[in-house]
Amino acid sequence: MSHAANDDATSRIRVVLADGDRLTRLAVKETLRRHGAFVIAAEAADGDDAVRLACHYRPDLLVTEAVLPRLDGLEVVERVAQRAPEVRSVLMIRDDDDEELGLVALRRGASGVVCKADPPQRIAEDLLAVHAGGAAIPPRLTTAVLGELRRLPEPGSGLRPVRSPLTDREWEVLDLMLAGDSPAEVAEQLVLTRDTVASHVKNIMRKLDVHSRDELLEAGRRMLEPVAA
Repeated sequence: MSHAANDDATSRIRVVLADGDRLTRLAVKETLRRHGAFVIAAEAADGDDAVRLACHYRPDLLVTEAVLPRLDGLEVVERVAQRAPEVRSVLMIRDDDDEELGLVALRRGASGVVCKADPPQRIAEDLLAVHAGGAAIPPRLTTAVLGELRRLPEPGSGLRPVRSPLTDREWEVLDLMLAGDSPAEVAEQLVLTRDTVASHVKNIMRKLDVHSRDELLEAGRRMLEPVAA
């Protein structure tokens, strides 16, 4: 009997739930409990704990509120994407009018955005879709996502060397620097903190074995020369 119970628990979708409000956590837990497909692996009341628990338990899903003490939900999503990329993150927002917040979450690595105001069954179905490899995007946010796609560069721009030591995010930072943006402007463009941009720049310099901004830009241009030719 105990083996059957254990098998049932391991077959369910493991969730780390992060929300600073205890009552909200209880409400989300009850929604997932009633559905039956989910099990709460751990709960976090602040952003630091959310990252720590997600990286420790490596759940199927991290479901996090956008506004958290100590570290906001967007930073949580980005850090978990970097440290535990197999964990699918879902950002909870108050309503689907908050388009910009949802877009930023998707840019930073979230697999979905859910609205707290949605019916419980809809929230559970959205989480199931994310777990199955799909995406959960509120209807009004879909329009904003399409607008972002239309603003993407034409095919052929933003090319990368086939074998590059840099991550996609590091290339985004380097591209903007090569275009003349300062670190502060890069942070604003990519909706990152200045400390995060500084960390990316430090990693780029280490990977390219350079020691100054000028050397960094020169190395970046050299890497792109074969692509442009």
